[in-house]
Amino acid sequence: MTKENGEVEVRTARKVPAVKKSESTEKVEVLSEKKIYVGPGKPGLVTNTVYDGGYPIFIKEMIEECPEIEKLMVAIKDYSTAQQKIREKGTLEHAHAEKIMAYFKKEGNQ
Repeated sequence: MTKENGEVEVRTARKVPAVKKSESTEKVEVLSEKKIYVGPGKPGLVTNTVYDGGYPIFIKEMIEECPEIEKLMVAIKDYSTAQQKIREKGTLEHAHAEKIMAYFKKEGNQ
C-alpha cells in the first residue's frame, strides 16, 4: 500500500512452520492402502477380499501363525500380476499359496 506521503508500507507475512509428517501420520497412510487377498481361501479368509485400513483381529491372528497370508495381501494395482504368479510353479507367490494350504490342512480348517 502507498501512504499519502508517497512512502510504501511494507508488510511481511508471518512465518508458518512447515508441516512435517509425524510417525503416526505415516502409519495411518500405510494402513489405509487397500489390499486384496489373492491366496487360497477358507471361511473367514476369502480370496479376492479387499481390506481397507488394516485387517480384522482374526485375520491378524492367522497372519501370526502363517505369515505367508500377509505376503499374499497385495496392493490392488498388483492384483493381476500376483494372480498369474500364484498359478506359476516355482514362483515365490506359488510357494506362499502352498504353505497357506498346508496351514489350513494342519489346522483342520479346509
